[in-house]
Amino acid sequence: MSTTDEILALERAARIAGFRVADILRAANLDRSTWTRWRNGVTSPRLDNWRAVHKAVDHLIAGQQRAA
Repeated sequence: MSTTDEILALERAARIAGFRVADILRAANLDRSTWTRWRNGVTSPRLDNWRAVHKAVDHLIAGQQRAA
C-alpha cells in the first residue's frame, strides 16, 4: 500500500468515525499543508510524524469511546 493509499484509507476511516482530518492534524500538531504534500505525493511523511498521526487517531477514538 502506498502512502497516498494509506492517507486515503485514514481519511475514510476518520470520516466514518466522525472526525475531520483537521481534528487529527491538530491533535498530531501538523499543518494541513504537510498533509496535502503527503497526499499528493510531493513528500513522504517522516516516521515520527506518521506515528504522531496514528497516535492522534487512537487518542481521538479512545476519547470518543469514553464519551459513549
